[in-house]
Amino acid sequence: MPKKPVTTGIRDKVAITLSMLCVLQCLFLPFVVTLLPLLDIWWLQDHFLHPFLLLIVIPLTIFTLFPGFRQHKNLQPVLFATPALLLLIIGAFMPESVTEKMLTVMGATLLAIAHIRNYLLIRKSCRIN
Repeated sequence: MPKKPVTTGIRDKVAITLSMLCVLQCLFLPFVVTLLPLLDIWWLQDHFLHPFLLLIVIPLTIFTLFPGFRQHKNLQPVLFATPALLLLIIGAFMPESVTEKMLTVMGATLLAIAHIRNYLLIRKSCRIN
């Protein structure tokens, strides 16, 4: 009988989606920023949004990757997520610049890779066991 997964993959899918939305926000917001004063969308500005997203991303990553690790016993997702979170934290508290954007995009991409890998490892461990 296959082993029941610790997580159904929903948390990984949510985390992957959030990571990709973060990348899109970082890449396309400079083009949209000229409209912000007209639209009064203050919550989309980097200095507010990035720290706020960290409050969601860090717990979601912890509550997704560690149960997955207990199931598949592979540290690879955690090894991808650790520098990813550090890059996101550094980027969230830097002044807006090209460097801040690069750190955030790299961090979000690495984090998405960590969650994709975790999801695949969970699925693989369910089929094998």
